Amino acid sequence: MQRAVILYLLAAMLFAAVGIGPLQPTLAAATKPRIAFLLFVPQNIEATSLMETIPTVLTSSVNRSGLFEIIERRKIDREVLLKGYQISRLKPQEMLNVGTALGFDFSVYGDVNKDGGIITVSIKVLDIKARELCFEQKITVSEGMLNDKLNEISTAVVSRTLKCFSGADAVKKDVKPLEMPYELQAMQIDKKIRLQWLHKNVQDVSGFKVYKADEKDGIYQMVGAVPELNFTDQNPPLDKPVFYKITAAFKNGMESSPSNIVEVRFAMGPPPPIFLSVAPDIKSARLKWKVHPDSEISECKIYRKGTADKEFKEIASVPYDTTTYTDKGLGDNTSYQYALSAVDSKGTPGDLSTILNTTTINAPYGLKAESGKIRQIPLIWDVHFSDAVAGYRIYRPTDKESGYKILSNVPGKTSNNFLDKKDMADLTTYWYRIAAYNNDGMETDMSDAVSATTRDKPPVPQGFTAKDREPRKVSLKWDPVKSPADEIVKYVISRSTEEKDEYKKIIEISNPESNSFIDKEPPLKDNTAYYYKIASYNSAGVSSDVSMPVSSVTKALPSAPAGLSAKSGEVKQITLTWEPNQEKDIKTYNIYRAIGEDNDFKNIASVNESNYVNAGLKDGAKYTYVIEAVDADSLISERTIPVPAMTKPVPAKPAGLKVSVEDGKKILRWDANTEKDIKQYNIYKKGFLGISRKLAEVRDTSWSIEETKGKQELFITVFDETGLESENSESVLIEGKK
Repeated sequence: MQRAVILYLLAAMLFAAVGIGPLQPTLAAATKPRIAFLLFVPQNIEATSLMETIPTVLTSSVNRSGLFEIIERRKIDREVLLKGYQISRLKPQEMLNVGTALGFDFSVYGDVNKDGGIITVSIKVLDIKARELCFEQKITVSEGMLNDKLNEISTAVVSRTLKCFSGADAVKKDVKPLEMPYELQAMQIDKKIRLQWLHKNVQDVSGFKVYKADEKDGIYQMVGAVPELNFTDQNPPLDKPVFYKITAAFKNGMESSPSNIVEVRFAMGPPPPIFLSVAPDIKSARLKWKVHPDSEISECKIYRKGTADKEFKEIASVPYDTTTYTDKGLGDNTSYQYALSAVDSKGTPGDLSTILNTTTINAPYGLKAESGKIRQIPLIWDVHFSDAVAGYRIYRPTDKESGYKILSNVPGKTSNNFLDKKDMADLTTYWYRIAAYNNDGMETDMSDAVSATTRDKPPVPQGFTAKDREPRKVSLKWDPVKSPADEIVKYVISRSTEEKDEYKKIIEISNPESNSFIDKEPPLKDNTAYYYKIASYNSAGVSSDVSMPVSSVTKALPSAPAGLSAKSGEVKQITLTWEPNQEKDIKTYNIYRAIGEDNDFKNIASVNESNYVNAGLKDGAKYTYVIEAVDADSLISERTIPVPAMTKPVPAKPAGLKVSVEDGKKILRWDANTEKDIKQYNIYKKGFLGISRKLAEVRDTSWSIEETKGKQELFITVFDETGLESENSESVLIEGKK
């Protein structure tokens, strides 16, 4: 089967090289290895954007071979979350747990570092069932060649993974399923020996048997049986070497082959320090101990074992009078074991102290960013449980592709919120990560990234209308903007007399519930077009787009009344008539008059009808009239063209008055007046003190004078049909009887 798979792989690679699509695999679908691609861990901020890019490219390239069943990312993410792991930083043991739970065969993972345009990627393939690495390779490449290099290396990943898969299949067929323990290790602790080991299929084992011998090839005797992967020999020989090996006891009663053999020789150095505590800190652990009483030592050695280490490693040596040590440069949320030993003046180390465990502080959890705020984004997170935390650092990239940079320091362990208002734009997405720091300035890795989007600029007010044909004003209405209470704070209305000309602000309305405004101060021009736009403003002073312009034409003045006429020749009056205006809302007509040749027109009346009689005038006088219409809104039309008229004059005073004697009588005669409507002539006698007395009314142009004693002075007037009487004629003196 192994040979068939390799031949098939070579064929697939050949076809791909000449541009032919992937071969359909000839193996049954059930025999395909199941492979999962995990996020690659960024080693610096610049590499964050590649954590998903690399597994995506590898997935696509490996999938084209048609030889694997690719595990869906969402299934992996769900299982990781269920187990409480961190998706972006799975540890090898956690990968094994997830792989075992989901039943896939291989996990592709690694890390990535970016330094300028150079990218370094470490690619690993973990064999889930064998619990060991199947493939490991590191590449360094320019950013522009990354995808090409990943596609190239995927060929090696496919080849090596298929070999691991087919080799495991052969073992299943050829070897009995009795996995032996492996990686047996021994450690001296306080005159005791602690053994620990590994086993691939613990679920199939009922327990482990511990064997001990005085010689490597001697006779081994069972000294214990335990269900766990460790055992402590309470009474080992102190003066000679001792050898150990372990076997697995299976549930079917069978026993595996023994593990590797380990030899232990007790060192006869000074007693170990009294290991008091190990406190977790940010990327560090703080150790504290006391020197054992009555021991003479020159120094203390410090040992550490990480979860991926097979044995303790010496990490530091400190003078005998030092009782504290801070182990720095550790990973976040990582478990470590520590032990101490004392060294005498001859350089002989003693036993290891008690082993203490600690887990370094993890990055902050629960970071959330709230969208929908005006040019600001509130952040909240869970308060860190560790007392070593002195505060938090907020990171934000300048854009999604660039590296994260410190936005702000938030001091205080119990701080759990921050409001980002720095250089915010509207409707823009911002990404954030948070790290915790201690009093030494050390900080955790950054948390997973979260994002939020600022609110868009305010909406344009809708339903904007302008009422037409109002008197020297324009009434505007709109629908109040329906937005959260913290958004709209005012409306701004601007105006122009040309649709495409510059608009100037005429009013700011600070009540967001307002929905109307009347533009009337100062009064607008009559019969004039005005154009308006409106915009809303939020609490940050951000304006919406301005609305489309709406227009209105103010009400025109009434037209000047037409057909004005003034009737001349009337007695002491002039009758005016004109045509009623066509406007429906004419309220009154104002009438103005000038006398004689004067142009000083003065208002003499306001009437509702289209006629007027100006009475009480002087006889024979000239009067000139103009009128104007006034509507219900008190708009006044232009005045009409002036129209003159004259009242009827009094008859001309009689002329040619004389006295003649006819047939012995004195006759008073005069010239007949030319007016057509002469009714009569009145004959007067001047009296004492200028008081005249009418003597007679005659229709003819003569009158017989009655003789009287003394003198009498006579004059006449003309009286017409309208009752107008002329001026007095010249008087004549009549001599009376002697």
